[in-house]
Amino acid sequence: MLPYSHSPFVQCTPDVSPWAGGAAPAEDTVRRFAATLPVSYRAHFSPARVARHAYIAAARGLRCAHVDTFGPPSRVTPLCVVADDRPGLLWLISAALAAHRLDVVKAHVYCRRRPDGRSEALDLIWVRRASASSGKAALTANEISAIDERLQALILGHAETRESVAGEVLNPAVGEPDPARVTFVVDAESNASMLAIEAPDRPGLLLTITRALFEEGLQIARAEVATIHARALDTFYVMELDGGTISPERRAQILIAAQTALSRLYRSA
Repeated sequence: MLPYSHSPFVQCTPDVSPWAGGAAPAEDTVRRFAATLPVSYRAHFSPARVARHAYIAAARGLRCAHVDTFGPPSRVTPLCVVADDRPGLLWLISAALAAHRLDVVKAHVYCRRRPDGRSEALDLIWVRRASASSGKAALTANEISAIDERLQALILGHAETRESVAGEVLNPAVGEPDPARVTFVVDAESNASMLAIEAPDRPGLLLTITRALFEEGLQIARAEVATIHARALDTFYVMELDGGTISPERRAQILIAAQTALSRLYRSA
């Protein structure tokens, strides 16, 4: 995927230790790490948070993915997901989170070029327990480790996404939900296609959208995921798997696929 970023969600907390259970990365290492990410990332995150992200990325080692937290425990837990970039990655991450009955509140998704030339995804995702889950607030270290293991299993093909979906907890429907609005906007200058979705928020929404886009053979080049006043405002910059732009005919096909997937989601409540 191409480098991309998201609008801010929360202010960084400088007094939170950026590493846990390990030595702090060297200043030069942190600086080089930050330089591989977009300017918007460097402008938004404090040096302490950047150091923590760099530590998590380094801790991945040779594994296909690694998940850890980068903020203090609270009702909303910030997770840092580092993985080899690949089509469908955001869908697999969503599936791993849904398997643990977690709802995505906000996400900043980036892609960087590692020193070895490989493309690495750095996804910063704020999650909370779904309303039907246990009343416990903050995720435990064991739960985060379990998410890490589930994501690796999904990427390696050792688990199936439908198993994750089966563990998903959905909010009970209260009356008829407001209709989801799905539109395409095409940038006149770059011809980039932006799929904009405004819909009632509910656990599993991001999983549903990203799965539909993956099944349509699309790659997400950039995304913005937000929840405001119980409504999801999600934007996906998409392209064909070969990097090509999306034709008007394909845009119509994608709109139908996204609308169909969302209709099924809301009917399942």
